[in-house]
Amino acid sequence: MFGAGGLCHVDCRRPRVLSTEERALLFLHCGDHTVECAPCASSFRLSELGSDLRGRTNLCPQCRQDLTDGVRAHLYKCDMVSEEVRRRAQAVRVASERLVKESSEPGDASDVLRQDVGTALQALQEAMRRSSPG
Repeated sequence: MFGAGGLCHVDCRRPRVLSTEERALLFLHCGDHTVECAPCASSFRLSELGSDLRGRTNLCPQCRQDLTDGVRAHLYKCDMVSEEVRRRAQAVRVASERLVKESSEPGDASDVLRQDVGTALQALQEAMRRSSPG
């Protein structure tokens, strides 16, 4: 969704996919944490989740259920990620979803939405830098 510190193409066909920043936060803070699969009544570490040849990710290793929503829910409530970073990550997600939803709007409206996403992204990246150890 985002690249090289800025906004690039938002994949309109896969709006539920975790953003680069969400994946980075999960990798840095939640590698050993678990997410539940309701159909299997089991929990799996994030590193155990699978993917497939169709590009789907965060799949239950037993039943192949897409657990992306559970992974994202974990991120936004995980105490290992600072409250400010969680809040800013959610702001980027909301702005991005709005951009995807309203991308058919004429020029000025979508330009404003892109600016909103860019501003939210910059705030998230700054919060991530401030909260990084070292």
